[in-house]
Amino acid sequence: MKRPWLIFSAVCLCVAAVSLLIHHTDLAFVAGAAGAVSWFLDLRSAMQKRVLENAPRDSETEDESEDSK
Repeated sequence: MKRPWLIFSAVCLCVAAVSLLIHHTDLAFVAGAAGAVSWFLDLRSAMQKRVLENAPRDSETEDESEDSK
């Protein structure tokens, strides 16, 4: 279960679609908004993970600074 926010956003999308079919527009709006927020949270966590993977390690930067002396 790597991306729980994406799963939650898909569930919210389904809830919003069903609630629109049964004419519960208030519920559809709330579910759609929650789905959009959870999708952005998933995107944010994926970007954070990517940045942390590409960031230089502390030990690597210390080694490079010692080599330049």
